[in-house]
Amino acid sequence: MWIVNVRESTLKNEAFVVSEDSFSEPMQWMKRQNYSEYMIDELNQLRLSQSINFTVGNAEHCILRVK
Repeated sequence: MWIVNVRESTLKNEAFVVSEDSFSEPMQWMKRQNYSEYMIDELNQLRLSQSINFTVGNAEHCILRVK
């Protein structure tokens, strides 16, 4: 399970709860968001309660692994 905060500007800030249980393939949500293979590799290495930040397009994604 992941908590993802997507910040495009000071006025546009969204948060998502992304459940791996709903994936039909590993990292499906991340692939749909155009995460690079490098980003996906970094996410796979995260332990519980660790977070990482990426820039995807014009948005900053802060991802926290919670389960």
